[in-house]
Amino acid sequence: QLKAREAYEAAHTASITYGRVAQALAGDYFSIYVIDPETDRFIEYSADSDYDALGIEKSGEDFFNLSRKNMERVAYPEDKDRFLGTFQKEKLMSILERDGSFTMKYRLLFEDEPIYVSMKATLLNDKDGKHLIIGTNNISAQMKREEEYRAKVAEAKTNARNDFLANMSHDIRTPMNAIVGYTNIAKNHLDDPDRMLDALDKIGSSSHFLLSLINDILDISKIESGKMQLSYGPCDLSEIFK
Repeated sequence: QLKAREAYEAAHTASITYGRVAQALAGDYFSIYVIDPETDRFIEYSADSDYDALGIEKSGEDFFNLSRKNMERVAYPEDKDRFLGTFQKEKLMSILERDGSFTMKYRLLFEDEPIYVSMKATLLNDKDGKHLIIGTNNISAQMKREEEYRAKVAEAKTNARNDFLANMSHDIRTPMNAIVGYTNIAKNHLDDPDRMLDALDKIGSSSHFLLSLINDILDISKIESGKMQLSYGPCDLSEIFK
């Protein structure tokens, strides 16, 4: 009788401890579940009225089957199959036994609007046995900030590319005009070898400059794909500036 009493008090103390920890963390989480993986009995702690509005059980048995039924109802359609394909007891416990924790992001339908949720599952193993702790957090504000940041980055990239191409198109016209102009000069001075050679020299230098500009344009795709290569070699700065 004494041993039974001691065992009861130990279990009672453990349940109070888990409850206090879960309630303390529930202020930062959308919800927290404490599950006995042997019996699938569970209890949920939540400090968020929005989560309560989803109408999900606060305690009971058969946690995984209940959760899957609830997710059939409240999961965002595009995320439903991915969640249900992952959130299976055997699969999740296998991951937890190997890694100790598991995280996943998905969306729930709340008042016909999707909200982003991050779920973290952790397996605790102590003298009182195994306990599965699953915390979910509303990360919609964070995801919105990330989407805004990605949109700004994409816009900056687009503006940079457009500015580059606008400047490059202007730069291309310069050697092209020289090539066209000196070609006409050469045609009109076929009887003046010096004038024609001078025109041909300028056509040649403009052609090389034009080719380097075209290579720069082609390098854009190499830079974006991470395949840009640098060529090392001696150069004559006076010739480059000329």
